[in-house]
Amino acid sequence: MNKEKDTQQQIKQLQKENRILLKQIGELNKKFVESEAFKSHFLSNVTNEIINPFASVMGLSQQIMELKEGKMEKAVEIAALIYSEAASLDFQLRNIFVAARLEAGEEKPELMEIDLHGLVNEIVNKIRHEADKKQITFRIKYEEGTDRFVSDREKLGLILLNLLSNAVNFSNPGKIVDVRVTRNNGNLVLKVEDQGIGMTKEEISRIFDRFHRANPMIQSLSPGSGLGLAVVEGLLFILNGKIEVDSALNKGTTVRVLIPEENPEKIELDDDLFFDGENEESF
Repeated sequence: MNKEKDTQQQIKQLQKENRILLKQIGELNKKFVESEAFKSHFLSNVTNEIINPFASVMGLSQQIMELKEGKMEKAVEIAALIYSEAASLDFQLRNIFVAARLEAGEEKPELMEIDLHGLVNEIVNKIRHEADKKQITFRIKYEEGTDRFVSDREKLGLILLNLLSNAVNFSNPGKIVDVRVTRNNGNLVLKVEDQGIGMTKEEISRIFDRFHRANPMIQSLSPGSGLGLAVVEGLLFILNGKIEVDSALNKGTTVRVLIPEENPEKIELDDDLFFDGENEESF
């Protein structure tokens, strides 16, 4: 009798373990399907982000070639559009190439003293055309002592460009994007805050996955390959940096980035690092 009871218990235990394994297999299969879907969306988005601006550059260049004499104002207007499309293409290609180098372990920091205010203004100008189309204003605030910083200029610029691009893409028209630059124990702290669509906690947990985009339902409205924040995270790893994201659905998103200049092992983000009202510039 005891032997039969033991056998029944073993069968129940095996059935329980089988149910757990089937559940795990189901979850893994779901993740695999999602991953393949993300990759498919990624390839589609990357194709569009490369082909569309390239086609625009070709078409706009042809328009300039066909202009009659005395149409200088029109030529300047078209040239501005060409520059904007070329900048968009350059941005997407840089993300793709950097992602490939990160994957191959080929990215290394190249440190130099940076004119930080000049770099921030340069990146803002790169994305100004996209912001103007949505009537978005950049409000930049610098804490005293943030004019110079030792880091990798190219990597820091691409990090900021990705953050500002996301802020513009997901902001509501006519809103403000706040950029704050401060220091904490010699470390650089960048804060980018938008007044956009925001994200849920579940979306925040996945935004650094390659190929993933938060709010996939708005893909047609907001450009981007879904690679940007994965690139940001990879570059911050190279620079011993850290990123923190806070967001509220339909209210906006705040991204804080900390990059050490010295003692990179001591990285902390505190809510009271950020300030109001000092050295403000509006664009």
